[in-house]
Amino acid sequence: MDGNAAIRGNQAERGGGLYGSESPEGDGKFIITGGSIDANLAELGGGICIVGGEELSVGGAAVFSGNSAKRGGGGIYISKGNLTVGGNAVFQKNNSDELGGAINASSTKFVFRENALITDNTAKYGSGIYSGVSSNLIIEGGTITGNRAAEAGAVYLGSGNAEFIAALISDNTAKYGGGVYIEMAQLSMRDSTRITGNSASWGSGVYVKEKGNFVLEGGTITGNKAVQSGSIFLYGGKAELNGGLVSDNTAEYGGGVYMNRGAQLTMRDSVQITGNSAEWGGGVYIVHQESNLVLEGGNISNNKAHRSGGGIYGDHGGNLELISGLIGDNTAEYGGGVFITRGVQFTMRDSARITGNSAIWGGGVNINRQESSFVLEGGTISNNTAKQPGGGVRYQFAGTFIQNGGTVQGNSQDDIFENLQSSAPPPEDQN
Repeated sequence: MDGNAAIRGNQAERGGGLYGSESPEGDGKFIITGGSIDANLAELGGGICIVGGEELSVGGAAVFSGNSAKRGGGGIYISKGNLTVGGNAVFQKNNSDELGGAINASSTKFVFRENALITDNTAKYGSGIYSGVSSNLIIEGGTITGNRAAEAGAVYLGSGNAEFIAALISDNTAKYGGGVYIEMAQLSMRDSTRITGNSASWGSGVYVKEKGNFVLEGGTITGNKAVQSGSIFLYGGKAELNGGLVSDNTAEYGGGVYMNRGAQLTMRDSVQITGNSAEWGGGVYIVHQESNLVLEGGNISNNKAHRSGGGIYGDHGGNLELISGLIGDNTAEYGGGVFITRGVQFTMRDSARITGNSAIWGGGVNINRQESSFVLEGGTISNNTAKQPGGGVRYQFAGTFIQNGGTVQGNSQDDIFENLQSSAPPPEDQN
């Protein structure tokens, strides 16, 4: 299909505009390089439905517009096949009542590339792309912008693997996962990929559930806005941040990253969490006794919390381990670098540094309540400032600080301050 050809205003159970199923030889191929597929309606694949080992290539100046599906794939539904979308292809104003406003790919290898555009589509799950059971999604170009869903404004990853190499995912909205929602899949993001300007209540950039895994090797997650929590939201999920930039995001809890329900986060190498802001946990917010944050490298810097934990806020039994890397130049009212309370266990060792942070109380570290403890085995806490005593480390209300090694020096007003007063503790969030 090419040129000015048009498939418009049709209706079917599968493939309102076009339906293709497995050929006897198993080598069926559909190529669309132009024309338009508009205003078609189906249960599966409002525009096109392809099932059973077929190959679909969409490129050139092809346009999918105003198609609708009740179950999946407003523009395209494809199962057990191969899909390539590239060129200057456009998917706009398509809708699915359930999965994949523009595209629903299940058990499919799907490559999205070049200057392809997915915009202004709607769905319950994955308004841009829904990548379903055991699919392999590769985004090496193109733009996914201005889409709206309940979960996954741009891309929903059900299971399988995904690789984002040069994507632009911008200005999408959802309740969960404004940019990307990872259920049981593994996503690797690198190179020039940008997730920016998206919004959600939880996880404005990336939302990771219990069995999901997110690996950040490069690219940027920037300028996203969460009404509640996290540009990256780990709901029991796992993330490795090895490179790239998480910056200038905003939230109520965890401007950069929010961790809950046993989430696991490891930071290494050159990754930066910087310039983010929140009420609690400007850089990272960690909560729940089985949640673990390990800093083996990278930096958490220049973040701001209006209340507590400019760099990191830890609450309700989370575990925090600083081995290497930097927590620097963050600001808050309590705990400019780190604030821990209600059972958080914090260990710092080796070459880790907490430096240049500022607060009213506890410039470097603020330890609050008796269940919380900070064990300093190594590393350096220096050049932090506080307006009240406790420029380096402030521990209070029976919070525990044990120094077996490391250095606390050059902080202002002082290096270590223990507050034995029995007055009310600083404000903690009720999240």
